[in-house]
Amino acid sequence: LTMDEAVRYAVNVARLPLGNALAMASRVPATFLRRETELGRIAPGHLASLVHLDNDLRVLDTWIEGRSTADGTDASGIVSTEGD
Repeated sequence: LTMDEAVRYAVNVARLPLGNALAMASRVPATFLRRETELGRIAPGHLASLVHLDNDLRVLDTWIEGRSTADGTDASGIVSTEGD
């Protein structure tokens, strides 16, 4: 189960409000890991790790620490060779 699948399930099957499902995928894990001062929110001082979802809650793009991963690189700039 991926995080986007979990969010879709929470919204579409469990009928949770979208805001609650997104918090369960972001703020709650950050707090559990005791990293809420840097993860889990869009706020000054937090890492810019974001996911852009479409209207069906499917991932369109991701950013890790402010860098888009659409080009196949990870946060360190290393190009992934998975699927080649």
